Amino acid sequence: MLAAIVACVVAAILQEPKAAPPRSEVLIVGMFHFNADNDMVKSAKHDVLGAKFQAEVRETADRLARFKPNKIVVEYPAADQQKLDKLYQQYLDGKRRDSKDEIDQLGSRLASELKLERLYGFDQPSDMKFQPLMESAQKSGRADLLGEFQAKTVEITQKNAEIAAKYSVSEHLAILNHPPIIDEMHRLYIWLLNFDTPDNRPAAALLADWYLRNVNMFENLQRIAEPGDRVLVLVGAGHTKHLRDLVTQDTSMHLNEAAAYLPPTPVPSMAGPVVEKPNDPAPAHGNP
Repeated sequence: MLAAIVACVVAAILQEPKAAPPRSEVLIVGMFHFNADNDMVKSAKHDVLGAKFQAEVRETADRLARFKPNKIVVEYPAADQQKLDKLYQQYLDGKRRDSKDEIDQLGSRLASELKLERLYGFDQPSDMKFQPLMESAQKSGRADLLGEFQAKTVEITQKNAEIAAKYSVSEHLAILNHPPIIDEMHRLYIWLLNFDTPDNRPAAALLADWYLRNVNMFENLQRIAEPGDRVLVLVGAGHTKHLRDLVTQDTSMHLNEAAAYLPPTPVPSMAGPVVEKPNDPAPAHGNP
């Protein structure tokens, strides 16, 4: 009996290990919202249906198609997947072409052209409650924080408006997905901790909710991404930092850099002035 057990153990040890399943390839593209939004930092207003913007979206779609995704994930509530399926079917039926939402303009456009069956929603929405921060600053006699916070958000909003006016859609996305700029944008969230006092920590609670939302989104992404998939994620730029970090920590996933599919970033930092766009002709559609 003992010999039989030993033989089984030896056989198991000598057995060739099973090959690990292929990782899912993930490309995260942090977006500015094409239409009006409720984010902490507002996007500039765009003539989304105008010929110029439409040509730029077309060029951006051509670039991202080079990733050859077999799944496209968008910032839409995961709990409302059936509704998203209906909206995508409407797009396939020739409707929603006048929608100003980036989900339709870029997500549905790409998915339909690549003949994908559906778009995947992965958002887990939560409210970011800023009122407790305002109240905390007033109670602690730090009204200066309110002015500084307003100045920071106005500065970034104005910078985004300048970028939108001077650069194309794909160039704007190249800026938002430049790793140093991703870090710069994330620091605004960390700066909010200045509102807290030892006895009152509304900013910590707000950031905990924000982090939780992003972890929930990532968990939804894990369920969507199967071995060997090529997953394109189109999500508001504020989520990019967290999602990139989480994807790089998941051994079943491989993070692809957006820079490989977008033009070189013309703005290396959000701290300096936005330089004038050179008059060089834009690359042909579909070319890097």
